[in-house]
Amino acid sequence: VVMLTGDAPETARAIATQAGFARPDVVALGQDLQDPAQAQRLADSVDIFARMAPEHKQTLVRLWSAHGDVVGMGGDGVNDAPALAQAHVGVAMGQRGTDVAREAADVVLTDDSFTSLVEGVRLGRYTTRRILQSAAFVLAVHVPIVGLVLYCLALNLPPLVSAAQVAFLELFIGPSCSVVFERAFSHEDPMSRPPRNPREPFLSTRRIVIAIFQGSIILAMVALTYQQGLSSLGEADARSLAFSAVLLGDLMLGGTLLSPAPFWTRERWNNIWFWGVAAAVMGLLELLRRLPLTEGVLKMPPLDLAGWGHAFALAAVATLWHEV
Repeated sequence: VVMLTGDAPETARAIATQAGFARPDVVALGQDLQDPAQAQRLADSVDIFARMAPEHKQTLVRLWSAHGDVVGMGGDGVNDAPALAQAHVGVAMGQRGTDVAREAADVVLTDDSFTSLVEGVRLGRYTTRRILQSAAFVLAVHVPIVGLVLYCLALNLPPLVSAAQVAFLELFIGPSCSVVFERAFSHEDPMSRPPRNPREPFLSTRRIVIAIFQGSIILAMVALTYQQGLSSLGEADARSLAFSAVLLGDLMLGGTLLSPAPFWTRERWNNIWFWGVAAAVMGLLELLRRLPLTEGVLKMPPLDLAGWGHAFALAAVATLWHEV
């Protein structure tokens, strides 16, 4: 946070002390920005600038932007309008701000509170993280869906994933992303981490590779289980076991991506939306497998207790490595 004011240095120093600036005694003047080299040095080292004219504020915004920073400029007066328009995000005061400032800005604070601005940034970082988690989850869970179809075609095996089963999986993925990840909570303060580099792609290569690898592990475990089950259990029972393992693996993967905290912490277990979606999805699957009308469509008989234990163990092995 940097203070730019047209007031005297003494006034700026007093306000900075009250506001809690780390270096309230170091104050530069607008006239000190006339020399480009000195202006760059002051932009990197000083947090309080006094006697600032509109062109001085524009100079600092331009220097910070050239350095790669994302600049948010707050102001209420006519003199702030040029810098508000030049900054990446211009923030005008809604109560005492002038019409010119509000027109030049991108955001208008209705309560003129700096705390609201900070909370807005915090909410934005929370939202960005949730979208990234949701995108990684969607990418990971589609790997076994597509992979199992191709696997059965390549080896000329009975199809494991039919159109009805794909529809069931998609009905699960939607609520998981929109409900569970949207309401995910973390005790970690996003303001304690550095901001995301806007020059980097939204989904980094590392995140994409990890998501594909997570889905590939589930794919490999389920494919081998299905192939072995065809000879030992029969087609219908093998399909039922493999599909249950896929669904449980997706659920566990969602639980893994919800929070960076270790699984033994309370934070990982207090998301009631996750448990609600998990219970609803697995309960619905078991119900559809028992109803005469839908059993013939899904072509999967209900699992016994041993079958559920087998499916749970497969899903755990395929996903809990990431926890470790």
